[in-house]
This record gives sequence, structure tokens and C-alpha cells, in this order.
Amino acid sequence: MNTSSWPMVQDGSPDRLFEGFTWEETQAVVEYLEGHVISFERGEHIGKAVSVHMPHTLAYLLSGGAFMAKYDTQGNQSILDIVTPGYLISYCDGRSNSDIHNLDTVVTAAAEVLCLNVERLWFAEDEAMRPLLTKFSRNVACLLAERNQRLLEKLDIISGHSLREKVLAFLNAQRRSYRRDTFDIPMNRQEIADYLYTNRSALSRELGLLREQGLVDFHKSHFTLLFPAE
Repeated sequence: MNTSSWPMVQDGSPDRLFEGFTWEETQAVVEYLEGHVISFERGEHIGKAVSVHMPHTLAYLLSGGAFMAKYDTQGNQSILDIVTPGYLISYCDGRSNSDIHNLDTVVTAAAEVLCLNVERLWFAEDEAMRPLLTKFSRNVACLLAERNQRLLEKLDIISGHSLREKVLAFLNAQRRSYRRDTFDIPMNRQEIADYLYTNRSALSRELGLLREQGLVDFHKSHFTLLFPAE
């Protein structure tokens, strides 16, 4: 894990978090909220690291991939959501998600996370910054609502009566998220199996059948869907 300052180049702007902002306005808000970027490698846990570094944190994935996981008392993980760039990982009040719900975000591909001090958002003292912070808060609310919608979508996926229904619903959800038929899923087979609450061998067998029937093509984590979108 490495920490660096917010990039000063204009193409580094996270457009969804700062939708409707000029680059100068983005820079002003990031600086006011003490923004910095933390780099993570595969397998590292974002939640605990971010909350220790800055207790009152908004964490936003700039690049890479990860998944949100919940752990039981034996340490077994259930994957709740796939985290891709543009995802609001946490909006923390001083306690990490893992402290409250045994949740954390695990990196699957080298990632960069923008961290902002939301305590300065809640108690803004700079009168000139308040209009920008209000607009920023609306964008945060939209991203939080989208994250909740994705978690509801997960319930739809795992409610399928058969593993085939779950796999097809999962792949369709990825197609909607990436807005194309060909995409890379930032998880290995075991992690996808954990997401679908099944075992790896059953998942591999079902994917093999779907490929034999001309519905899906794939190589490792690279998928092409050959069936019509829902």
C-alpha cells in the first residue's frame, strides 16, 4: 500500500464523483477535503487500511478492481458486490465497515483509491466552498443510492431457482454494468462461486455447458455473451 497526493493532471478527474464540476472546482474540493490517493496490490484490504489512515473517510475507486466481502465468525467470506472504477467504496463515520458488519473491500487488481476527509464536508466553515460542497454531496448521495441498487440486484441474482439461472443473471448484470457484450470480470472462479453461493466445480461445470451450447465464450476472466440481452 502506497500513499500519494492527488494527481494534478486534468485527465485524472473521477468524473462520476465530480459530475458537473469544472477541473478547477474539482481541484478545489479535493484540496479542501484533504484528498490523497492510496495504491493497493491484489489481496490487500481497503476498508481497514483507509479507516486507520483517515477515520472519517469517503473512499472512491479510481482504477483497478475489488470486491466487497462479508466474513462470518469462522472467517469464511461471502462476496456481496463487484467493485469497479467509479464505485463509492465507503462513507465512514470513524468506524470501519469491518468493525460494524464484518465487511471489507478486497483488491483483485492493482487499485488506486481516492480518500477524502468527510468530516470537513459535514462541518464546512469556508462560506465560499459551501455551494461546491453541496453539489458534491448530491453526487455522493447518487453514488450511495446506486450502490444500494446494486446490492438489491445481487438479491435478484442469487434468488434464481437453479445455478444456471444465477449464472446467466450474474453475467447479464455484468453486461449492463459494462454496457457491452464482452468484458473482464475482476474475480477468479472461486470468487465468482463465492458471489453466487455455490462451489467452484459446480460453477465451472455450468460455464462449460453454457459454452458448449453457444451461449457464452470465455477465457479465464474474459467473457463474451452470445445470448440476447434481457
